[in-house]
Amino acid sequence: LALLRDAGLLRMLVPSRVGGDEADLATMVSAVTRIGVVDSAASWVLMVLVAHDWMMGSFPEAAQDTVYSSGPDTTIPGSLAPTGLARPTHDGWIVSGRWPFASGADHGEWYLLGTVEPIQGSRPRLLHIVVPRRDVVVQDTWHPIGLRGTGSADVVLESAFVPAEHTIDSGELLGGRSE
Repeated sequence: LALLRDAGLLRMLVPSRVGGDEADLATMVSAVTRIGVVDSAASWVLMVLVAHDWMMGSFPEAAQDTVYSSGPDTTIPGSLAPTGLARPTHDGWIVSGRWPFASGADHGEWYLLGTVEPIQGSRPRLLHIVVPRRDVVVQDTWHPIGLRGTGSADVVLESAFVPAEHTIDSGELLGGRSE
């Protein structure tokens, strides 16, 4: 991870307004492919981290400013699967859950996680959230023979408060409808 950071690769898809390179996807694919020839685990983690940076560009600017306040090389592992439960509050959400296979979890500074708000008698609402390391418990559950270097692990939240500006509707995020 230090080598990826030193090479400037972690900021590849970070929005330029917060100091990132805001490169195009072809540049990202080229970098990930070249690294994959030498180290498949490093390539995988790079792909996950920069894809999450790209997604952060769809979050409200207040969230981007907070997440990248320490610089554009901030690491954001996580899991997009909506396995956590989100309960609304007047100014955000209370989120609990477990997300398996969060690649790069040991090195995360922030985590991008999929959640669901169950709505009685209606279709549930899917949200993605971004939470700081201090709110997350990383559980060492990744013991495969291959790709051990991805540092994948389960990520757990227990009744963590997530401010409204640190959430985005999953349809908006994944459906290409964000600003």
